[in-house]
Amino acid sequence: MTALHGFIDHEGMQHPIRARIVDLRQMLNEWDFIGVREFSAHDDEYDCLLGPLLTSLASGADVKQVVSLLRDDIEGHFGLDSTSIDIAGFAAKVVVWWRSEQRSTE
Repeated sequence: MTALHGFIDHEGMQHPIRARIVDLRQMLNEWDFIGVREFSAHDDEYDCLLGPLLTSLASGADVKQVVSLLRDDIEGHFGLDSTSIDIAGFAAKVVVWWRSEQRSTE
């Protein structure tokens, strides 16, 4: 539930952002930069990135800013060397997806 914190209104109803959370979770799981999806049935391995990514994207983050956020988490939280991970490619995909979603709801 922590990934949804801040996206639920006072009546407990979920905002339309719920679909974006589901989509972003799927994108992160497909990217699977630590390579655990084939060994785990859990879909929440990367949920710690949902809140920060959604907050950054909603604030208008560009690819460079998303790369920085992801690199910091990959190195700091996950303890991995980020140089062998295609962070820029994933960040570009996420930013394009987010902007496309924004346009479709306007």
